[in-house]
Amino acid sequence: MLAATPLRVSGQRITTSPARDSLVIPPFQPVPERSPGFPLKNARMIYREADIVKARTNLDRYEEARKVRDRILKAADAWLARSDSAIIALMPDARVPRAFDLNPKGSPVHGDTVFKVGGFYPWIVDPDHPLQVKSPIDGQVFPSNDYLAYYKSDFKDKTGLDRMYADDGWGWIAPDGERYWFVAYANQWMWKGHIEPAFADLAHAYLLTGDKRYAHKAAVMLYRLGEVYPSMDHANQSRYGLMEKMKGHTYNGKILNLIWETSLIQNAAEAYDAVWDSIDGDMALQKATGKTGEQIRGFIEANVLEDAVDAYMQRKIQGNYGMHQIALLYILLARQHVDTGKYLRMLVEEPGESRVQSGLRYALYNMIFRDGQPLEAPDYNLLTVQKITRFADMLRTGGTDLFGEPRLRALINSPLEMVATGRITPGIGDSGSVIGTLVGQDPDVYQVGYGAYRDPRYITWLAAIDKVGAQSFSTFESLFRDVLPASAPLPDSRALAARPSHLLAGYGMGILNNRSDKVALTFNYGLKGTHYHWDFLNFELFAHGRKMIPDLGYPDAMNEYVKEVYTWSFNSVAHNTVVVDAQRQAGNVPGTLHDFADGKFARSMDASSATYPQTTAYRRNLIMVDVDSLCSYAVDFFRVAGGRQHDYALHGPPGKVAADGQWTEKQPGTLAGSDVNFGDIYDDARMGAKGYQGSYWNYKGSGYQYLFNVQKLNGDRTALTYSHVSDASAKIKIHILPQPGQEIVMADAWNKPRAKNYLLKYTIARRKSVGEKPLKSTFIGIMEPFPDKPFIRAVRKLPVSQGAAVEVVRSGAADVVISDTTNGRKTVAGYHITTDARAAVVSFDGAGQPVRVFFSGGSYLKVKNKTFRATTTTGIVTQVDAKNRRLSIKLEGSSFEKPAPGMVIHFTNALRKTEHPVRSAQLAGNVLTLETADDILVGKVHTVRNAADSLVTDTNLPFAPLYIGATALNDRFEPLGLLRSVTDQALKPAGKWAAMPADGADVWLSNIGVGDRVRISAKFEWER
Repeated sequence: MLAATPLRVSGQRITTSPARDSLVIPPFQPVPERSPGFPLKNARMIYREADIVKARTNLDRYEEARKVRDRILKAADAWLARSDSAIIALMPDARVPRAFDLNPKGSPVHGDTVFKVGGFYPWIVDPDHPLQVKSPIDGQVFPSNDYLAYYKSDFKDKTGLDRMYADDGWGWIAPDGERYWFVAYANQWMWKGHIEPAFADLAHAYLLTGDKRYAHKAAVMLYRLGEVYPSMDHANQSRYGLMEKMKGHTYNGKILNLIWETSLIQNAAEAYDAVWDSIDGDMALQKATGKTGEQIRGFIEANVLEDAVDAYMQRKIQGNYGMHQIALLYILLARQHVDTGKYLRMLVEEPGESRVQSGLRYALYNMIFRDGQPLEAPDYNLLTVQKITRFADMLRTGGTDLFGEPRLRALINSPLEMVATGRITPGIGDSGSVIGTLVGQDPDVYQVGYGAYRDPRYITWLAAIDKVGAQSFSTFESLFRDVLPASAPLPDSRALAARPSHLLAGYGMGILNNRSDKVALTFNYGLKGTHYHWDFLNFELFAHGRKMIPDLGYPDAMNEYVKEVYTWSFNSVAHNTVVVDAQRQAGNVPGTLHDFADGKFARSMDASSATYPQTTAYRRNLIMVDVDSLCSYAVDFFRVAGGRQHDYALHGPPGKVAADGQWTEKQPGTLAGSDVNFGDIYDDARMGAKGYQGSYWNYKGSGYQYLFNVQKLNGDRTALTYSHVSDASAKIKIHILPQPGQEIVMADAWNKPRAKNYLLKYTIARRKSVGEKPLKSTFIGIMEPFPDKPFIRAVRKLPVSQGAAVEVVRSGAADVVISDTTNGRKTVAGYHITTDARAAVVSFDGAGQPVRVFFSGGSYLKVKNKTFRATTTTGIVTQVDAKNRRLSIKLEGSSFEKPAPGMVIHFTNALRKTEHPVRSAQLAGNVLTLETADDILVGKVHTVRNAADSLVTDTNLPFAPLYIGATALNDRFEPLGLLRSVTDQALKPAGKWAAMPADGADVWLSNIGVGDRVRISAKFEWER
């Protein structure tokens, strides 16, 4: 341990038989010290002298830059106050286990209350008390024995191991069999929460000041890291690694798990590159180690950096896309001479063996949707944005410029495209919270982005957090860049200016908003990659600057051994959707968009999903209607056919709730039954068995055991009025309309069953089949956000010959809202309305005269003596320039209108349906030339073996379900043929290939092909 003698690695405990919780602890496998395999480093590579001069110039000029420096120095100074030996004591060798979670049940004393007080990772870990944790509730310290003394004795001094809460490193086993990992948790979070940032803080302090005291402490830590790093093996030395091993899986990593290892080793590599030049003059370090400066450098370069390159190739350093790529780039730059060209080709130009290992030029098209959104939840997508932007920025300094790639620009834009009401990001999957957050205001990303593209929206985006002009500095990296132009923030706490409704057709999410962008709906229907929930056709409503019908956001933890995550947070019932047969949704499959129409006073979105295999219809139509320039309401038509039970679930925000109607007293138990307690798994015998300690990731049950205080309505219609917990003046009223055989209950649920931050009131409308006939339901809900008093006076279903219609009575006016799935003729007799439209809104004044008409997906609407007509335009694609997002369409018929920007155009062929928003259009005779708002290219495939019946690829294709019916193009973007299927890494044609690409050639996939049919749905609006 920083001594002239080698590190001793004997003495780890070995379990020869399983403990009573069946955990098998493998023997420790030490890895010998390694020698450098390449010439030693001879220059600083990440921040060069010119960069440092620029940073110091910014420090001289700008107070905000000096604040950044001072924060870094304050953090680094804390390490100067510690002796070298005290620092080394915080970095134990690989014999001490690691655990990111102490126990999913919480504290052995206070249970899950610890999560409510302390959050996801609640225990306090303090560098002054190594290998101990402290409870955030009462300050109790665990374990009860002195583990550090035990470790220093080479695991021989077992004093205190017989005490309650004693831990020998592998946890204390409670009387009920639960294992509490006090030491392992303290160890992992010391590395993650203290050592990892220390590498960066000390290195940054040295670069900014030149003070070699900082460099010395960083070098001490780096040398110690070299002593312990080669033997680190998270799969065999961690709580989660061993739990996964018991299931036959491998959970890789080094010190930390493979995902978190990316940032630890990145910080260490950056630190070495920064302090490298100080080591030859660091006499104290040379004396402590008994090595020359050159030997110390060689030791660190071999046992940290070269070992990390090997660990990367062994997939022990691998996170979300971009995390490990940027880490490897830092390692390569810090090591300087390590076959850098080979690894850079792998990072940029090669297809890679898996999705997360794809070279960047492939990843931009195979894991970024055509609208620029990555394939995960928004919070995780931001990681992709951050890492790829940083990666591209660093590559540019070395001569590789990726900023000309259109998909990279769309990626950087992606957080801005996802925002609702200019203030909140939708909580799709593992993202956000029930209150709401804005994702993506990263100053580093948009400093770099503005430098590349000069997009003024980036300035607006950052002005909202006061990170423009002289305030541009917020991170160490920002000190090395030019300041951004000054700009005042937008009023009303907006981060973006108001914009029209728009569709993210690749990601599968639409945003409907009124003209002022004060009320918005987000509607999620698309295939997702990872970190998704079972929430297809879920929606959120935003008003008053808040989430008024919210998604619950990120769950209690990200751990398949925490049952609440999979039984509630991921489950369908927790979202605003319909649960079929008391089971969560079953398939992560592409949804189908039927209509997206934006009007001046009304707008409609209609989509369906095949997520439930027993249903023939699972389809939602959301129609938003404006009351005035600020207020709007939404009508929800949710149709389900198939299955035996349909449960339509909605909830408002946390806060006060008042419910109309006569309700029973609160019932014992939960929605799962009066005899089912909160959280008990009643619908999976294996997972619900006493003592079950396995994974919950494949739970497919209802989750109804988390809905409690159940009350039943005496009747079949109700309305619930919610006042937001954060603003009592922010209100919303949810009206549930009747249908035959419908019963309604309401119940309480926690947003997070462990942390229990907020209590929510759910209303569930239920229908059950009678006899053998498949069940068909049309649920109707009306959502009315209002600032003071409700503006809706009455709502009712109207008799209609086909589809569904509702009447909404307002002060001095009434709206008739119609929804149907076909273009059949339908009549609303009481209002003398006849139409073939799929969605329609007709408004009447107090005298009963029509004053507004909107319809979509039809040819006419007649109201009283007025007939309004529109034409659906059809045609055939005749030319496609997929690279430049342009296509030509030969239109059919004799009368045409040029589609406006943002309008959605539908494309079909014999195998698929898809759609694109319009960026621009030109009409010449019957030829329409379009530029799409999103990309036409949807995949880049490296082929390895090609034949008439298939093109075989080694490229990972997470979007394969979207490729049926797509057009394959050669590397010159010329069409090869239509794809019938993509299975087992083989692209199979619908007919014959037009030409056969050579083995090893790249093939592009186009979302549109020549011969595809085009439909531009009719949309009409009129105001008196």
